[in-house]
Amino acid sequence: MRLHQGVVSGFKLAVGLSAGLALTTAEGIASPPSATGTGCPGGGSPGTITITDKLVEPTQASVAASLKTAQRCSLSKAAEDEGWRVNLVAHLSRPPGAEEVNIVFYDQAPPKPGQQREAVQAYPIRTRKDARVMLATLEIKPEDGFKVGTKYNVLITRLINGREDVYARTTLELK
Repeated sequence: MRLHQGVVSGFKLAVGLSAGLALTTAEGIASPPSATGTGCPGGGSPGTITITDKLVEPTQASVAASLKTAQRCSLSKAAEDEGWRVNLVAHLSRPPGAEEVNIVFYDQAPPKPGQQREAVQAYPIRTRKDARVMLATLEIKPEDGFKVGTKYNVLITRLINGREDVYARTTLELK
């Protein structure tokens, strides 16, 4: 994936040209404590991802009330759209310590006996080693393995010595 990087109002911006992925990171933004009550983790709590159907302004990325209002546990695809547009705000449990992390989607259905859990899709993204808050927008499509009516675990991860280190998570149902 090719990435274009720039600085926008003090935020580092990376745009994935080949996968339609945009990422913004901010360092040192405090995450207010919150409980979402929506059934999917998010709302600005550390270690969670808030998924929305509209873009979130970087200035609103740490405003718990705004995130709770915008949070969606499911996204619908319009008939004229090829896929689902996923806007997310991740409040990492700790800085990743590397300049690349992954947004990984796993089907919530358990794997068949004797098989390991496999990711439906993973999107590598560039970030800052000390990032605590990340904003990303991506489009996921049926040809990439996504299905209507399926629930997914969405994780921000990094592979370290063959082990997946998780920094934030939520769930998402596609409608």
